[in-house]
Formats: sequence, C-alpha cells, structure tokens
Amino acid sequence: MKASIQRRIFTSLACIALLSAGSAQALDPNRTLTQYAHRIWGEEEGLFQPTIYSISQTRDGFLWLGTQDSLIRFDGIHFREFTTGDHTPLHQTLIRSLTEDPRGNLWVASIGAGLSRIAPDGTFTRFTTGNGLPSDSVFCAVSTSDGSIWACTSQGLAELRNGHFRIFTTAQGLPSNQVRSACESPDGSRWVTGLDFGLMRWTGSRF
Repeated sequence: MKASIQRRIFTSLACIALLSAGSAQALDPNRTLTQYAHRIWGEEEGLFQPTIYSISQTRDGFLWLGTQDSLIRFDGIHFREFTTGDHTPLHQTLIRSLTEDPRGNLWVASIGAGLSRIAPDGTFTRFTTGNGLPSDSVFCAVSTSDGSIWACTSQGLAELRNGHFRIFTTAQGLPSNQVRSACESPDGSRWVTGLDFGLMRWTGSRF
C-alpha cells in the first residue's frame, strides 16, 4: 500500500515544492519549470479547502495538508478530512504546521486547538493549556534530534518531553513571548524567531 500511495503522489511533488517550505528534495536546477509535468488539485478534484498552510508526507506515504479550517489526508487520489477517534473532525481549526517525529507520529500545530499528535495507528492525543501548554495558539511544531517536540506559541516556546512541558519565555532570554517559528540545524543548534525580534539561538540554558 505504501508504494502504491507514493507512486500516486510522486507526480504532484514538483508542484507542491513550489508552495511549501517543507523537507521535499530540491528540483533539478538544470531543468526549467516548463520541463516538469504539472497538475493542480482544487475543489473539482475533491480538495474542499484550497487554502493550505502546511504540507507533510509521513512514512506510510500519505500526504497531509494543514488548511484554513481542517486537517486533510491525501492518498494520491482522494482527499479525506481527518477525524479523531470519536469521529470528531478537526474542523474550523486553522492548522499552521505539521511535522513527523522519528517514531512516525504526526504533530499538528493549530490556532486555538493546541498541539495534537496522531500516532501511526491513528490514535489521537491533544495537548492544550490544560496539559501545561502556555497557549492553545501554536504556530509551529518541530521534532528535535533528542526526541522532544518544540511548540512555538503566542505565550512562549514549549518543549514537550516524556509527556511534560518545559516553557521558555523572556525569563530565558527571549525578547518576546510571541514565538512564531523554530528549527534545528544539522549540528544540533536550535533556532527560533518571533514577532518583533530577530533570530535567536538556544545555548542550552538561555537564548
């Protein structure tokens, strides 16, 4: 099934690479854009929410789309809105960021609904302020090399490790608690940026 899904989706990746800042491989610089096959999926093809903020492909081959009001899974042919275990969809929820961790869990950063985890078997877990998240408005989720998840929120940066959150705010050197994006470089350095402040590097104890 995995190979079949990947074959279906492969022809779309050139187009998607132009729209996403994800981890897809770069296009061949020796070829012009017109040398690639193009196909656009819209409402007529079943994509019922065309405003897409984030794209991630999980190791099982599925393509996940974080949209303006839902989370959508694409198998190369059909678009399906993701529903939780109790069949409650993540509808009317703006999905800002998607990332897969080494265990195959998909992490979903949303505005207003916190941070969610979808396990490979479909088990859905949501983390909110009730679980220690500083804000339910999460702009970005990053899987780090040490197994933790960084969540950029409107009230600081949250590190989720072993089910517990550690919060970083201005007390740890951030110029503002409005953290918008983060990444980990190949050498293990971690970087964040936010509203009205530049690029900050985590030293292990402070920014």
